Order: sequence, then structure tokens, then C-alpha cells
Amino acid sequence: MADLLPLLAERTVGELVFPDLNTSLAHREIPARAYGVAAELRRAGLDDRPDQRVGILAATSPEFVFALFGVFAANVAAVPIPVPSFAGGLESALERMDALVRSADLRCILVGPPFDEFGAAMQERYPDVAVVRIADCEPLSEVPQAVLPQPQDLAVVQFSSGSTSSPKGAMIEHSALVASVLGTAERGGVEDGDAAMVWVPLFHDFGLVTLLTHLVTASDLHMFSPVTFVRRTAETIRYFADQRIAFFTGPNFAYDRILDAAAAGRLDGIDLTGWKAAINAGEPVASSTLRRFDELLGPLGAGPTVMTPGYGAAEFCVGISLQPAGRVAKVVHVDRASLRDGGRVVIHNGAEPGAVPVVSQGPAFPGVEFRISDGEGRVLDEGHFGEIEARGANMLRGYLDDRAATDAAIRDGWFRTQDTGFVLGGELYVSGRRSDMVVVAGRNFHAHDVEMAIRDVDGVYQRHVVVVADVSRERMVVVAETQTDAPAALIAGIRARIADEVGLADVDVRLVERGWLPRTSSGKWRRGEVRERLFAGSEA
Repeated sequence: MADLLPLLAERTVGELVFPDLNTSLAHREIPARAYGVAAELRRAGLDDRPDQRVGILAATSPEFVFALFGVFAANVAAVPIPVPSFAGGLESALERMDALVRSADLRCILVGPPFDEFGAAMQERYPDVAVVRIADCEPLSEVPQAVLPQPQDLAVVQFSSGSTSSPKGAMIEHSALVASVLGTAERGGVEDGDAAMVWVPLFHDFGLVTLLTHLVTASDLHMFSPVTFVRRTAETIRYFADQRIAFFTGPNFAYDRILDAAAAGRLDGIDLTGWKAAINAGEPVASSTLRRFDELLGPLGAGPTVMTPGYGAAEFCVGISLQPAGRVAKVVHVDRASLRDGGRVVIHNGAEPGAVPVVSQGPAFPGVEFRISDGEGRVLDEGHFGEIEARGANMLRGYLDDRAATDAAIRDGWFRTQDTGFVLGGELYVSGRRSDMVVVAGRNFHAHDVEMAIRDVDGVYQRHVVVVADVSRERMVVVAETQTDAPAALIAGIRARIADEVGLADVDVRLVERGWLPRTSSGKWRRGEVRERLFAGSEA
């Protein structure tokens, strides 16, 4: 990735736009600031050893970009730090960072806005770690050393934004990162000059690869904060339309927010004819979202080929499969009872009783292969249900300093995703995670399927519903946020919908207040935390 810097220095087009900050950054401005960061890392004692790791703590901002490329230019590895909330105070925020700082064995932390003022406190907490303010790194006209990264050198250690007290860091080499970026541009149909919008934070692999893709393709990237997008969805999409932006990326829930704004009339009159691709990845893609996208945004100019489902993981620097740009996403209806380990998937003609819609996540990402295996590790033929395994040029080297986790995740060169699904016609259909399977009376239910069935029940707040298993009682537990004045009716409605669409007659339902259910920074539900709060005696 460091090879991109001299190209950016010569570029006459392309900029990063930060509407929240009312500023922009031309591509050609990045190298000098990055070289300044690299020089400061040298002064902090880091040399040309890519096994050394540097944390980056900054919100979506020019400073994050300077720090990332400064780390690349210094031939050390970047560790993007999930931005902590300071709502509970500085001490609480730093405590949440401790596990990552310890696991990554950071030599230095580059600090940018809005965290600059906490540098002294961080230095006191981590006396063996150099803390450098990105804003203090003076620009340089050339790279401060001759040794640049090689393809096999470590580029990024990606920790999940939902990491716990024992976080795992996926080690991504430069060759893997380059493969991911070039594959995204190729499969997504990104051309020089195409503008994109992203709100997923840059410390997340989805946001990081989006940034790099649009730097490589000399295209503008408009970068909002997650808070802005979530709180002012209609306003950001109006900006998207006004700027004639071609690409948008986000998980399924982001599109639901856009569609809710459209349904409420808050997008009336906008022109979406410039929208080329809506990359929908990061969580299972709902068929209802595809249908509503066509119904609500089609009249505004978004064509039927815009919605572009994909599937990936941090361990692949995002991409495992991705629908090619310009195709209509496929949906099949499968017999729910046939979705059992090793079983042949039974396809229905449509939305018949007992059928569940599953969206194709596309063919394999460029340079990637996937396959399906059963619980015994046997590779299954196409059309059978089991665990998704993948391998490819953009795959992780392994987990940082965790041989046991690496050996458990990689079998004969194939990464075991722990997600389940099947392959039809060379395309991947994802149903959910093994860990999210709920077993009731010997029957298997995917949490995602049940959530899709009940999220629109009248009284559920903005589809905020999570399904988990009470393993000790072999029961399904539905946790739904609500502001209803008729809780009994909502509980009855949820149970009736599950009985009707899923075929399960009795479930436990917990109603909680708005904001109770925790999400990661990219919008995924923190199911583990929900389980802990439910079964450790925490009160709603």
C-alpha cells in the first residue's frame, strides 16, 4: 500500500470530503503528511520491522488517513483502534482500550481528533508506549527512509469493533490488503472519477477498504460519521443525491433506515439516477430490504441492479463473495426444515408455508474460493447446507500471537467462517452463524430468520429485535425494544408471528426500552452481550 503514496503525490484529481468537519483533502496532499508521521515514528524508536505495531486512535478525519499511510510508509503495522465512547468518562474509555493495547503489544499510539487532549492520560496509563499527536507531525516532501514494505509484510492487524476482554487480531499482509482493494474495485465496477459515500468508521475493515479503494481509483469519497448517518439519515441521502454519488456501502440495517426515511416521505423529490451500486454486506441481507428498495427508491431513480449484496469477514479484509455490479440480486425460497447440517436444500417455487427467503451474496470475490462442509469436516456438494469455508489472496495470515485460535480457524488452508449457508449456481447464500442457532425441542432455528419474521410487528421500535438462546432451558428468547403502551398485545403479536411464519408455538419475550440493545460500530447486534445481560441477572 505504500507504493500508492508517490502516485497520490502526482495526482491532479480526487479528494476526500468530510462534510461533518466542513473540510476536504486532495489526494495529492496525503503523501507529505504521511511522510511526516513516518518520520515521527522513527523518532519514537520504531525501525524497519513490520512486526512492530502502531495503534491509530482517531475518528473519521484527515488525521486518520495521514496516520494510516504514515504507518505504511514507516514499514510497520497499523492497528486501527475502535473508537471508544467517553460518555462514561476518560477512565472507563481507557479501560475498554486496555485489552486491545495489551493484545496488540503496541509500540506507539497515534492520536487524532477528537482524542488529542487525552494523549497525556494515555501516556501515563501506558508508560512503555509512545503517544504521538498526529497533528504535531510536520509534513515532509519525501519518505524518511529507503526500506519500504514488501508484499508479505504485515500491513494491518484488524480487531473486531465488538472485541471482548480477549480480542483476536486478524493479521492482514500488504498483498492481502492490495488484493482486497483491487478486487473491490473490479467486482464493484468502480471507475476513475466515480464518487462514493461511506459512514462505516475507518477503524472498521469495511470503512478501511472503502477508503483505500477510492484512493486507488482516483475517485472522490464523501465520509460521514456513524452518528451523523444514524441520526440524520434523510439528510445524508439528500446530500448523496445532490452530489450525484455513485456508490454507497453499509450493512443491511443502514438500507432499512434509508427506506424508512423514504416511506415517511423525507426523501421525496430527490434524484437517485446516478446511483450505480449499493454494497450491502456485514450482516445477512434481508429479502424484504431488496423488495422495499425497489418499491420505494425505484420511483426516485434507483434501478433494479443497484442493490449489490456481498459477504465477507475481517479475516478476508472484507471480501469473500460479492454480486457483480449491474446484476439483479437473486432470492430463493428454501424449506426451513431442510436447513440442517449436511442436508440437501429443498427449493420452493415461492413464499409457500414453511419456506424462508435467502438472498444470494454473489459469486466468489476475485481471487477467492468458497465451499460448504458439514460438522464432521466433510466437503459437501453444491446444494447442501453447512458451514462456509473460504480461502484466497486476501485471507489473513493468522491471529496475532494466538496459535490456538489460528489452528482452530484454519483447516488445511481453508478458513472456517462459523457462518452457515449453501451454494447454488456458483453463488453463495448465507443463512446465519452457527453460534446464533437456537435449538428448541431438537429443532434448529436461525436467530436471523426469526428476527426477520418479527421485526415489523406493530409496536417493535424501528426493527430493534434480537433473538438468543436460553441454552439451559432449550428455549428461544426474543428481546424487543418498544415504546408501546400495550405490552401484552405486543408480546402476543410477536408470539403469533413466530408461530405463523416459523412454526414455533411458544417463546419467551422480553420487552426493553429504546436503546437497551447494544450494537457494534458497524450496526451489528452484540448478541453475546445481550445473552450476558439476560442471563447474568442484569436488569433491563
